Amino acid sequence: MPTPDGKEWWLLYHSSMYEGSGWTRYVSAKPVRFDEEGLPVLDDPLPFYTPVRGPSGDTFEQAPVYIAEAEEGRLSGGLKTEYCNEATGGEYVYGFAAAGDKLEFTLDLPEAGAYRVIVRYAAEGDGARHVLRVNGKNVSIAYTYYGYDNFFTAEARAVFQKGENDLSLEYVEGYDVKIDFIGVYYVGE
Repeated sequence: MPTPDGKEWWLLYHSSMYEGSGWTRYVSAKPVRFDEEGLPVLDDPLPFYTPVRGPSGDTFEQAPVYIAEAEEGRLSGGLKTEYCNEATGGEYVYGFAAAGDKLEFTLDLPEAGAYRVIVRYAAEGDGARHVLRVNGKNVSIAYTYYGYDNFFTAEARAVFQKGENDLSLEYVEGYDVKIDFIGVYYVGE
């Protein structure tokens, strides 16, 4: 399909999340490139949750500025990692059950301002709650139960500074939550 300004073509498609996943699919979009004869070149599908810049002429930038795979964070307390086909990086972090259970990241961001923070998770039950801490400021984030094997997203808004930022998820109360990744999207000043 053409972009809003007509300068590019984009392909919308769905792919399996992992080999043998059947109809467990995700929807993606990516720009189409053309060969010397003007024919479209359809490369391999992008890996699940790969950040992609917005289409040419689109005024709403949706691509994440930063994706932090949970298993690459600093784990404290009783947190552990476990392999999972449906996790974007192949693993998730779990074990949020007591005070001191904390997942931490240092993010280097290009702009100061407001950001959407998306957490991909699977909760063990209703009522699980974490504190999302950004540079020492607390933002509460709650998780809805959709099944402990079903990943969904929770969202919060936070203000970040340009450059290095500290971000953490800390156990507050409720059931365990599997954390797959945290995506950070720039909203504005």
